[in-house]
Amino acid sequence: MEGTPHEKILIVIASYVIGFITAFILLGLDYRGDSTNVVYSQELNHVTHPNDFIGGKYSYENGYLEVVGKKGVRILSYNPKIVNDTEKRNIPSEIHYTKPKVLLSADNDYLYFCLQAEEEVSSCKSYIYSYADDLVHPVLIDGKPFSMSVEILDVVLWNNKGLKIDILHSVSKTEPWILTE
Repeated sequence: MEGTPHEKILIVIASYVIGFITAFILLGLDYRGDSTNVVYSQELNHVTHPNDFIGGKYSYENGYLEVVGKKGVRILSYNPKIVNDTEKRNIPSEIHYTKPKVLLSADNDYLYFCLQAEEEVSSCKSYIYSYADDLVHPVLIDGKPFSMSVEILDVVLWNNKGLKIDILHSVSKTEPWILTE
């Protein structure tokens, strides 16, 4: 029974499964698809000292929006007009063209930020960084990413239930990136 065609097929299938799992682990791929890649500034030539961060939590300097995450200083977004070409190639994070609107939650657990991802567009994409998970989550309404006009960013605030944007509010305090009316 040893070496039968069925046994060989099972070994090949098991090898592929192990290979795919290894690739996901080594490449740091997120199977849930709800967060962005992680790049820490010490991996680049650019490093901001954690003491320069607002409230010890985040910084916007030289075109970089950064946070102090669990593993060090993490780049959330960068301005391609300010950051040099050599470093741009190594940053898989989001881009922005104007200074992002940034708002830290009262409990310092979450950071809301809105990025104007296109130069000539007056809207921005909303995200929330979770300090506990060290993940960036897109703000979602009905399962779709939320964009808003940069002119009305003043209606964004944190309250005791989570994020509030005009008539929209977080479904739960533990997942403030999911909004409803």
